[in-house]
Amino acid sequence: MLAKRLVGQLSASDEYEESMISKLKEVCGFEYTSKLQRMFQDIGVSKDLIDPYRKYCEENKLDDIVDFSVMVFSSNSWPFAAPSNFVLPIELKKPFDSFTKFYTQQKHTGRKLTLVHQHSKGDLQTLYTKPKYILHVSTYQMVVLLLFNKSSSWTVERMKDETQIEDALLLQVLCGLLKSKLITCAEINVDEFDKDFKETDIKMNYNINIAEDFKRIIRKH
Repeated sequence: MLAKRLVGQLSASDEYEESMISKLKEVCGFEYTSKLQRMFQDIGVSKDLIDPYRKYCEENKLDDIVDFSVMVFSSNSWPFAAPSNFVLPIELKKPFDSFTKFYTQQKHTGRKLTLVHQHSKGDLQTLYTKPKYILHVSTYQMVVLLLFNKSSSWTVERMKDETQIEDALLLQVLCGLLKSKLITCAEINVDEFDKDFKETDIKMNYNINIAEDFKRIIRKH
């Protein structure tokens, strides 16, 4: 799927994608490929925003904005479902708000940007670990892990209240982090995970802790 390749930056090359769209246009016609062309154009426009945004941050002395890249898509061209609502932590909200302000000043007044967080990702760097680690995670995983900068232990219920992530999705995220051994839960023996273990086996009153080697985590980019 073109959208997945473009968002995940999995394309072999821009030339390959353009060639594929041109061939499809010859066979299937303009109507069939019009959305594909707009998707590809959105990627090009997004790349052109990178340097101006960095200059904007420098001019406005936004030194605390982390390394942050954005793809801006037209909602009627991409096959993405509307994102569910949840609370962005300040580490993520600050760069998003900064880019939104920049974008609206670039002759885009009136347009609304919505963070499609289910297709977003980032890196976290651990502090005070030997060695230090870079964790490549989804936005949801990042939101959960960043909670441990506030407290070393959370019940699942408190996590839900703090993040407003939907129950099923939160349990899915926790299950993945438990299997990766980034977090721990006294009621669950990760080494005994088997095919019968279900995400719903994680109860709302369970206590979740950051793994001993990951005492503090910060957002890197």
